[in-house]
Amino acid sequence: MNIGIMSMQRVVNYGSFLQAYSLKKTLEMMGHCVEFIDYHVAPPIVPYNKANYIKYQIKSLPFISNFVKKVNCYIHKENSFYLFEYLYSKKYLKLLGVTNHKRYHSKVDLLIIGSDEVFNCLQAVPNVGFSKELFGQYNEAASVISYAASFGFTTFEKLVELNVDKQIRTWMSKFKSISVRDENSMDILAKMKIDNCQKNVDPVFLYDFEGLIPKNVPYTNYIVIYTYSGRHYTEEDIELICDFAHRNDKKMLMIGKQKSWADIKIQADPFETLSYFIHADFVFTDTFHGTVFSIKYNKMFATLIRDDNKEKLGDLLRTFNLEERSITDLHMLQSYFETPIDFSITNQIIANERKRAISYLENNTR
Repeated sequence: MNIGIMSMQRVVNYGSFLQAYSLKKTLEMMGHCVEFIDYHVAPPIVPYNKANYIKYQIKSLPFISNFVKKVNCYIHKENSFYLFEYLYSKKYLKLLGVTNHKRYHSKVDLLIIGSDEVFNCLQAVPNVGFSKELFGQYNEAASVISYAASFGFTTFEKLVELNVDKQIRTWMSKFKSISVRDENSMDILAKMKIDNCQKNVDPVFLYDFEGLIPKNVPYTNYIVIYTYSGRHYTEEDIELICDFAHRNDKKMLMIGKQKSWADIKIQADPFETLSYFIHADFVFTDTFHGTVFSIKYNKMFATLIRDDNKEKLGDLLRTFNLEERSITDLHMLQSYFETPIDFSITNQIIANERKRAISYLENNTR
């Protein structure tokens, strides 16, 4: 079967890459031909900066995008943001079979929308917006399903307030099957009276990356601090994290887009990133996929949940019986470091969820 995946594969972070790579490889192992399909960015339905939206549209043109990334990389050789963005577009996307030229045609046997926050239409960021294609519109596929998709922080009440709930219900009612990855998304679908849906885990849990993850890394005795460059930490937060790491004689290691206060700042490809997680003594994160990597590789971790990711992150921890790893007070980091995790139940959940996910994909690709 020829399958197209419409996801967030162009979003510049390791989680977006690895979930896309995992779903593609899982489907290929089932014997299918898989390609990524792009969606057209549309203006958001919430207040947004129109100048930024126009700038993004211009910058996303292939010849301008390539030029800008090259210039930024050469001018800002020591700036991890530009270097990571450049490497992502030049190296990592190629591992997905994705080029800088957008591919919009969807003449495939099956279009899979997801994983990631593909249904989060309340984002004001200029690279997503209220794209109808992410809800199954304007495609040429024989049938459409989703896999482990998410509405993110979008709520049913907000969709009603913005008067788009009925429109979205009409679009999503045409899906052959719907798979989401969190209870908030399930709740939205239930309130829309859409019942052909189920909850599945992120694709990263489905694929083993055998032979791709380096066996060793050049550092020891470190803690992975996994966050986004735009995430805000107060001076007190930073002091608490730094004191915790240094009190335990650990270096703070950050990958990709980094904060200035890290002890070790590295650029790594996505598979090297997993190796750094595997060899870490502890992980502190405020991201969904940082938590996914920690759970998958049975690492001691603490997850700081924020308002914009509490739906998906809270549900992720509950799914794997790890609610106690949610940290709200950074003064408590030492306690999380010293309290071991019994991963026996978690690993059984991973195995069960993996079987459910494979069954869902097999049933929808026959």
